[in-house]
Amino acid sequence: MTGARLLLVEDEYVIALGIQKSLERLGYEVPAVVATGEEAVAKALDLRPDLILMDIVLAGPMDGVEAARLIGAQADIPIIYLTANADSATVERARDTMPYGYMNKPINDRDLMSNIDTAIHKHRMERRLRESEEKYRSLVENINDIIISVDENGTVTYASPRVYEVAGYRAEDLMGRNLMEFVYPEDRKLVIGLFENSKAGGPTPGQYRVLARSGDILWVRTSGRTIFVDGRFSGIRVIMSDITEQLRIEDEVKIKNDELTAANEELQAIIEELEATNEELSDTNRRLEANNRDLVCARRDLAEQEALLAIVSRVAPVGIGLIRDRALVWTNVMIQSISGYSGEELEGRSLRVFYASDGEYQAAIDTMYAQIGERGMASFEARCVHKNGTAYQVLINAAFLDPEERERGIVFTAMDITEMKRIANELALSQDKLRMMLESSPFPITVMDSSSRFTYMNPRVMQILGYTTGTLPTLEDWWEKAYPDHAYRAKIRKEWEDNVRLAMENNTPVRPMSARVHCGDGTDKWIEFHMIFLGDMSFIMAKDLPGEPPA
Repeated sequence: MTGARLLLVEDEYVIALGIQKSLERLGYEVPAVVATGEEAVAKALDLRPDLILMDIVLAGPMDGVEAARLIGAQADIPIIYLTANADSATVERARDTMPYGYMNKPINDRDLMSNIDTAIHKHRMERRLRESEEKYRSLVENINDIIISVDENGTVTYASPRVYEVAGYRAEDLMGRNLMEFVYPEDRKLVIGLFENSKAGGPTPGQYRVLARSGDILWVRTSGRTIFVDGRFSGIRVIMSDITEQLRIEDEVKIKNDELTAANEELQAIIEELEATNEELSDTNRRLEANNRDLVCARRDLAEQEALLAIVSRVAPVGIGLIRDRALVWTNVMIQSISGYSGEELEGRSLRVFYASDGEYQAAIDTMYAQIGERGMASFEARCVHKNGTAYQVLINAAFLDPEERERGIVFTAMDITEMKRIANELALSQDKLRMMLESSPFPITVMDSSSRFTYMNPRVMQILGYTTGTLPTLEDWWEKAYPDHAYRAKIRKEWEDNVRLAMENNTPVRPMSARVHCGDGTDKWIEFHMIFLGDMSFIMAKDLPGEPPA
């Protein structure tokens, strides 16, 4: 998710600068780098970045965990912790701030990019989910019917505010109590039957009496939707309509009809036939109403799922497609971008369209089906051909949409790795050439990464200075061993760090410097040091100075 704005909080200057360069190289914007918890809080609230990289252990009275807590109380910004030596108590405090991840130092570019993009994407999806839940809650609280949810034991877990206007109960009065407590005693057997029927997944529409808080008896018509979690019955969500007034009117109508029946004997047969028809229509209407409500719920759920799938297919960084009988049924925008074909051109086409020859197509198909048959999924590389005739490399992952109904097809993803492979080959070649040059150099040369760890020392380092990466793994070890005298070490270290900082700030070479070095064999030598930066690596060359250099 390049282009995102990041706030970096790190109190080690060289490490912070190395991480900043890595972030900017990966395409992120770093508007500020701060070293204390107090600065982190101020900058986060001022800049409102997309994400914060926060070192847990910071110099000063406020550490990274406290800074994250203060930021979280005032702003919704995802945080990833950077840590090297945090104790268990600090890590436990960090968990309470709900971070979006942890990264251990030293940090490489691949982990940096994957953790940042995952955290930003997760944060955005969680925000959309909260907005969706708010819309759903508003809808539920403003409809005329009552919505009640009960668990597998019939205990009320949710009641919409409408229950107060209809029956006089506050929602909290019902929570945690069994629904049967509010059902009219003579109708409880009916309601228990409806509840048991719902466990088998059957329909749950019903009509029965309930007790209002005032003691009045209310007639309600209900439509229940069964809830299953992982195939297990978990409860029912019930929509309840107050039909007391409607039934009262129906009762009055029935009384009038009875009076008319008594007064007109000759119309008795016709009236009875009409009543039977009316009752039949009432039952049909009730069933239709229940079915319509279930249908509305099902359509709403389907629309939400389709909308989510459409969003995922548009924003996914890899191509996604569906195959049925070795033909393309559907592809997302990224597949169309990688191949050069439009969705209309690909729909119904054989997978052969992606390959230069029948042999390459058949080899890819055989590999995919063989791996799916053995492991349930496939993952392999293939050479494909763009619509314009150019070749490219892709990484393909595939699996059955439904292993129980394989005829529904295979879902696959495709990632264009052409540039990645080219860069990897060029990098390997460059690294071989560089190593040959370093090995044959007459001067001691050391390579240090962005976390101040020595990753390479040529043979001359051991011959002149008597050290290896095994005995001298980090820059901190160098200061301790090469300059055992505390005062002299502090002087040389300050001069070195000042030279490095000025070079980085002014984008100029590091000024050479000389110092008396305590070597691995116990001798002391005057050495002149030269340093250059190459990406996130530092090359340090040493030159043995015979005798003591002039002041």
